[in-house]
Formats: sequence, C-alpha cells, structure tokens
Amino acid sequence: QNFRSLVDVTVPLEETATYLVGENNTGKSSLLLAIDTACGGRRATVDDLLKKEDGGKAEEAAIDIIFHSRDDKFNPQVAPRLTRHAGSGPGPGEWSGIRTKLQRSEEGPVLTKRRNFLSWNQETKKWNETANTPTRQVIELLSANYIKETRDLADDFNRRISDWGRVLSNLKIAERELSQLEKQLEQIAKHISVSSPIIKLLTENLEKIANAQSGIDSLHLEPLPTTIEEISRSIDVTITNNKRKLPLRYQGLGSRSLASLMVYRSLLDRSLLDIIGLDQGIRPHIITLLEEPEAHLHPQAQASARRLIEELPGQIIVSTHSNILINEIEPTHIRIVRSTIKGTTVQNIDYEGAKKIAVFRRYVERPLGEIFFARLVILVDGTSERISLPIMLGSIMGYDPSGKGITVVDMDGMKKPQLEHAIIALEKLGGIPWLVFVDNDSDGWNAIKGAQGLDGVELDENHGQVISSGKKQIEQMFIDAGYHEEIQNVANVYGELHSAKFINNKDYLKFLKDNKGWVAEQVAKEAVKRKREMPQPVQKLAKAIEGLIN
Repeated sequence: QNFRSLVDVTVPLEETATYLVGENNTGKSSLLLAIDTACGGRRATVDDLLKKEDGGKAEEAAIDIIFHSRDDKFNPQVAPRLTRHAGSGPGPGEWSGIRTKLQRSEEGPVLTKRRNFLSWNQETKKWNETANTPTRQVIELLSANYIKETRDLADDFNRRISDWGRVLSNLKIAERELSQLEKQLEQIAKHISVSSPIIKLLTENLEKIANAQSGIDSLHLEPLPTTIEEISRSIDVTITNNKRKLPLRYQGLGSRSLASLMVYRSLLDRSLLDIIGLDQGIRPHIITLLEEPEAHLHPQAQASARRLIEELPGQIIVSTHSNILINEIEPTHIRIVRSTIKGTTVQNIDYEGAKKIAVFRRYVERPLGEIFFARLVILVDGTSERISLPIMLGSIMGYDPSGKGITVVDMDGMKKPQLEHAIIALEKLGGIPWLVFVDNDSDGWNAIKGAQGLDGVELDENHGQVISSGKKQIEQMFIDAGYHEEIQNVANVYGELHSAKFINNKDYLKFLKDNKGWVAEQVAKEAVKRKREMPQPVQKLAKAIEGLIN
C-alpha cells in the first residue's frame, strides 16, 4: 500500500515462477522493489512513498509478505523461529505474515523501517497487524535478490561485490595444491621476464625510479599474476563462434546478459552449499526478482530463456515485456499489471480462464503473448485487415496504434465459434476491451450473430463495437474510397502487370483479391503517403477506438 505508484495491490505468487506483464509504467518494477525492500535487500527512501494527486507524498507505505507451509506444517527447523506466529490462514497448511511499514524519518531521505507479525482473522478473512516484532532470524528466512535489466557480466568482472566477484572470492583449492600452483606461476612469470627483451628493457628503466625517489627499494614487472587470489580477479569468459575465440567483452549484450544470469545461478548454487543460512541447519527461501530477462536477446533466445529462468532455485518473480517469452508460459503463471484511474490492478488467470485462452490461441495468427499486453484488441477477418488497418489508423489518429497497446488479431476467416472463444478469452484476461471489424457479407454478419458486447447487448450492425468494411470486403473498401491511382501504382511497382493499365473496377478488384497476402498493406501505405482521406469504415473504427481507450 502507498508504495511508489501502488495504492493498494495484492499479487498472488506461484510456488515456482510468476511473470508480471503489462505496459511500461504500470508498476511492475515497483512490485519487485517492494518485495526487495520488505525482505531487507534495499533501503527505502522518500521516493518510495506514493505521490498523491495534490503533489505531496503519503506519510507511510506498507508491504505485507504472506507465506505458508508446503506441507501441513512448517519445517521443524523453521517453526521454532516463528514461535507462536504460525497458524491458520486463507487456505490449508500453516501460515504466517510480516508487515513492513516505511515511514518518514528526521534523518533525511531514508525512511525508517518497522516490522510486525500479522495474524489471520477467520471471521473477517483479513490479516491484522500484531504488536509482535519478528527477530533478525525470522527475516533471514527470506533472501531476495534483485537482478536488474542492466545486468552485464563484462561490467561485473572487476567488482568484488558483484555476483561474479562473490562467486570467485574463494576458489576452494586445497592448501597444499594452492602452494604448488603459486610456485609454478612464479616460475612461469620469471621465465617470461627472462625471455622477453622488452620486459627486460622496461624493468631496467623502471628500476631507475628507485634511485630518484626515496621509499622505493626495488621495482620490477610482473608479467602475470603469481597468486591464485590475483588469478581469480583476471578470470574471463571466452566464447567460441565459428572457430574464433573471443573474450566476453567482445560479445553482444545478449550473451553478456545471459552469462550474468548464469553467474548469479552459480552464486545461488554455492550459497545453498556453504555460504548462507548454515546456522541451525536452515537455509533461507531464495526469491529472485528478475527484470526483463529478454533484454538484448533475439526471438528464439527469448523463447528458450524460460527454461533458464525456471531452473533457478527457489521462487522467481519476473517482469517482462516479451510477447515471445509470454507465449511459452502457462497462462496461470502470468499476472497482468494494468494502470487504471483507480490505480494499479493485478489480474491473475485461473485454470478455467487458461483453458479458454488455449482455445483462443488456435485462432490467433500472431503470437498470443502480445494479447497479454494489449489495452484494446481489434478482431478482424484476415491478413489483409491485420496488415493494413494499423497503417490507416495511424494516419487518422496521429500515432502508431501498437504504441498505445492496440493489437489487431487475424481470426483467419472469422466464424461464430472463433469469435465467441475470443470474447471469452479476452474477458478472462482481465476484461480487455475489443472491437470487431467484419466484412459486410453473410459470413461477417453470421459470425457476430448471438454474441454479446461489453454492454451485454447482442451484436448487430448498429452496435458500437461492430464496424463493417463498407459495402462488401476490404478490397471493395479501397475501390469505394477512390484509391484507383494508389492501386495502379502498387501494381506497377510490385505487381506482375507492370505496364498494364487497369480499365475498370473489375480489374482493380481482381488485382487486390489475387494478391491478398501483401497488397492491402502497400495500398494503405501509398494512400497515407499521398495524404488521401482514409476510408469511412476506418474513420469509424478510429472513433470507436478513441471511445474505448480514452
């Protein structure tokens, strides 16, 4: 509550991985920061307090972490730490909760942090704050790690406090073997010094400093590290591609980002072995907060990133903008984060909704993942509409529809069952508003017959969510709009006729229908380039869009 842009938000989390999806500036990063703050990973500042409508800041923020046992009761080693603060909750098993309150302090921008246990009230079905304060040992049961989208292993190499530095801080070489290795390193270094005339020359000149400056007894060059500790600081990652070996710093940001994630994985593996939580045999519950794992990755790599993410130990909470990654994920693991007039909302998808979405997936030509980010969906009959409508809408509205979260979905020959499944699926996705752009023919009107709009009224040609393409299909719409010159120009440049001249509407229509897969896009672009008035049905569609998203 009252944390950054979040007024009052609850996010149910999966036991394994949970994916937060939504447009920019809806609050996904704020959710990750809130968890990191509650688990002790970062210090909160005044910037973390909600900005109110009058420009001021909220006086305090609260973050509740609710956790429950995997089995009927908490682990026997965990339960003593919780003492009497484990009990019943909103579901089976034992439950506990901790509220973190952030309040202004007199010490500048840093907020004070106060924690109290929560208890479940079965009658009111709410968590209530108690006067009991959790100990440090309780807080240590949870270990949150925030992995930002700016991760870059090449930048981590020389920082001892980075994941790379922490993993390599102790290579765990046996003492006897360590001594032998360092003697060998020293011998190799001497051999290099003796063999190189350049190193000899540099050494002779540098030694003259000892004669010119007091406090220096001798000076010499070390051609390579002679201790294992120094070696650990110079370890690099070399990637071989087409038989060429290149250090990681020469690789693209995608490889460096993934490598950084895998080093973090190594840190967790080592931590689970011997670094954290060894007192009383308790290891903390690891929570990885991962921001935009798809950053800098090509589409196939984005799709495969899911496996790398879900192999991380513990619980993972991911914020992502990748429709490709989302397309690989079980819908029940997705949380749709939206910004509304009332504040940020979070929508999760139940199993019934997931089944409806799975049916919808069969009818959607473009990746399903894009739908999860949509503010508005336009359901159209085929490819011609999908590729041409955004171009014409952009000309009317003055902006790219995609940038406003408007997605055009090709239903691949709209039929009544397809439309009904689409409407149900969009409702299950949190009530995404939609419009239907149909052909003005029997197939188009039969597809919408019996379906209901957002207002509960059956769809027909007069319903506000239904726009027809004009007298017939979209090809006829171009002709009715008077785009004869545009069609002829496209035919001359892209078509097979080249020098042929269309005589009548029948010629124009035949060319459009014979080249359905690509020609509508080119005609739309030509009309926009020539600053032609857009067809009346598209103007009507633009007006309906503005009415739903504003």
